[in-house]
Amino acid sequence: MKDSYRFFDEFILEQKSFFEDALLPEVNQNATPNNFITWDTNNWVYGSNKSGFLAKAKKSFSFKEIRGNHIKNLFKDGEPKEKLIKIEQAYRNFLKAYAISLNKNSNPSPMVVHEQILMFKRIYIRMKMAGVDCHPVNINSEFLQDATDMVAASRTGPSAKSNASKDYDVAKVIARNLNYFDFTLTSIDVQRKTKVNIGTNYTEEAKDKEARDNGESSKKEKNLSIQTFLNVVTLRSMIQTDGEKIILNLVLLLMVTGFRHMEAALIGLKDFKVVEIENKKTKVLMEKRGLPTFYVGIKYQGEKGAGLRTHWIEPLAVELVESLWTDTILLTEKLRCQIEHLREINFKFLLPKSWFDNKITDNIVEFNPQKTVNLGVIVEDIYQSYAQSVFERGASAAKSYAKKKLQNSTLKITPYSVDNLGRTNSKEQHYLVSDIERFLRDELEQDRNASVDLIHRITDSSTGNTYEKPYEDLLFIIPKGSGAPSRSGALKVIPEILHTTILSKFLGYGNKGNEKRSIFAKYNLTEEDGEFTSMLSHVPRHGINTFFSLAGVSEHLQAMFMGRKDFSQNKKYQHLSLEDRIISSELVTVSNTDSFFKEHTALESIKQQATIDLNLNLSLQNSIAQSTHSYTTQEDKTSFVVDVIQNSKSKIFAEWDDVFDLLDDDKTEAIKSHSDLAIMDIGSCMRKLRTFQCPFNMKCQDGSQCPYFTLTGRMDETAKIERLLERIQFEIVLIKQMEMDCEITSEECNDILEELNLRIENISFHLNQSQVLDSEKVQINLAALDSNQKPKMLSSLFSLEQRCLEKIKGSQC
Repeated sequence: MKDSYRFFDEFILEQKSFFEDALLPEVNQNATPNNFITWDTNNWVYGSNKSGFLAKAKKSFSFKEIRGNHIKNLFKDGEPKEKLIKIEQAYRNFLKAYAISLNKNSNPSPMVVHEQILMFKRIYIRMKMAGVDCHPVNINSEFLQDATDMVAASRTGPSAKSNASKDYDVAKVIARNLNYFDFTLTSIDVQRKTKVNIGTNYTEEAKDKEARDNGESSKKEKNLSIQTFLNVVTLRSMIQTDGEKIILNLVLLLMVTGFRHMEAALIGLKDFKVVEIENKKTKVLMEKRGLPTFYVGIKYQGEKGAGLRTHWIEPLAVELVESLWTDTILLTEKLRCQIEHLREINFKFLLPKSWFDNKITDNIVEFNPQKTVNLGVIVEDIYQSYAQSVFERGASAAKSYAKKKLQNSTLKITPYSVDNLGRTNSKEQHYLVSDIERFLRDELEQDRNASVDLIHRITDSSTGNTYEKPYEDLLFIIPKGSGAPSRSGALKVIPEILHTTILSKFLGYGNKGNEKRSIFAKYNLTEEDGEFTSMLSHVPRHGINTFFSLAGVSEHLQAMFMGRKDFSQNKKYQHLSLEDRIISSELVTVSNTDSFFKEHTALESIKQQATIDLNLNLSLQNSIAQSTHSYTTQEDKTSFVVDVIQNSKSKIFAEWDDVFDLLDDDKTEAIKSHSDLAIMDIGSCMRKLRTFQCPFNMKCQDGSQCPYFTLTGRMDETAKIERLLERIQFEIVLIKQMEMDCEITSEECNDILEELNLRIENISFHLNQSQVLDSEKVQINLAALDSNQKPKMLSSLFSLEQRCLEKIKGSQC
């Protein structure tokens, strides 16, 4: 933190010096006493009558105050709206210095400077409202993001979109400049939340590449973002109709199980299995953890030749699955009774069962052709619109939509009679029951996704086998039309299975425009970039498979859990987060590749812990090479050796100290031919092993002295040296015990102990130097999360949690 304030002061002094030495003389050469400016001047006025950098288009702005009533959307609802806000001195100096920095290497227009200064004023307000000390070192991504989002949201009119996009461009420039100045406590970043106008040559491939370059997952990768997951969960408290609830239950089941969507859609009503846990120890353990003492499974017909299977539910998800199952049964009960009724009468009529019970029809064989039913009953039992106006206006709007539905059908059904109720504009409209029957029959026959006999026939894409399921035996059925988020209406007596078309419209994928008519768009649920959420129905399956992969589940078990027979398909469903890609990258060194794929190496340690130790006294390249032993050329090795000699307190290359004192500029050339660093299990060898074999039979690995042996500071070195020291100390104890047991003579014992003590002395020296090298390093968490690096994918969170579990297990071993 002290460094941040020091860097800030240096930044101010540097810009002030440039201002006074380079800019002021020209600005003040023609100035009158009233217009003479200095560093303490708090107002800059541009104009053609000025000189120097102020001699530009007319513009003025103040560094000492913010006029709250002149700036749109400066305050949030509930915040005290002040008309005039004084800017603290440190922040004033910063605004001036920042404006000067823009003039240092370019000649910006007053508007460019003004836009960025105005954004910093917005940031100042955000800091003030948050109760944070309004010093520039405290500027962070959250304040910049908040300020940018607010000004972008205030844009109106035909150019609102492009203006908002420009606001994010300005914020990006500010973030880049602040990171370059390097005085803020954290790195600064800002995320665009307004869609940018994209040229026609900006292809989907380019978008995907840009997403991957930014550490995000492209849409084609089918990775599930955290925001999408949260939006799906949020829908549970927002959805309004039974059809929406049933489809959302299916989506949630997909997220829990990883089923293919049609596998889930065709699950049977009675395919829920409950098996009591018989093992008493397991049962007690489950009880202690507050988990169910029974296993829950779902029978399903697997696609692609997988056959009939049972998917066993994760114990933590049992309660959710039970809830979804029960809720769906209750929501579909009335429709299921209707289907059973239709099957009982052999589809003689498609009219509601309640109409027969209430004698609206004379009998099920032949009803009176003059029998009528009013529009209110039709809304109650046949068709009801889910338009927003129905929720707002009630029965009258529902009747209006039902009338339009009948009239706009292919049969053009109109009222048979209209009764005046004696009130102004109040009329009772009646329809022939026979017309309603014809309407329902026509709707069912015109539906390409429905079967007239209400039996769904499935053909396996791999085997060609066909099997059947009556609609009433399915868990997930909805009234026809009720699954559409927009312009929806339910034909309450005609069932519909949750086929691909319904899901694609509901989740906002597939045909162009579906994302704007999805359930997420209906309830205004968006991603971080401001776009409406959309999700492929296959995404949960990819997510579950990714979790298995991150948890180290074998390929065989992954395939079994996912209900597939082809193991090669696993790879297509595994989406590593950005951190996992970094950690799993395999570094390869010249002539040393084999060593990097053994256990207990520096790289394996980095991959397991997701951390790397870096020596900040060395250059970044040498520091990374030191921890990982990733030198690839002779120049790399030479650069490292020279860097350590000059900037490390260790004595690992002490033999060069005297030589370096005598050399001036040719240090690199002098050491180049002596800087081989062949990787060993412990330390490195400076002999040219690729040309000459080891003349000492690798005795350095036992702790014996060797003129070619050296440490480098590799991440695994200290632990290995400590283990070697412990091993030699154990051997000393063992030799002494053998002498006491008369297994060896005292003379033999002394000879062996003399050799072992020399090794102890040598290893102790190296251990001391290794600890010196470690003390110069700081630990960098490769998967660390801060406000600027928060994960966007659900798999990223799972990965982090998995690493935490592995660390806990490791500490317990």
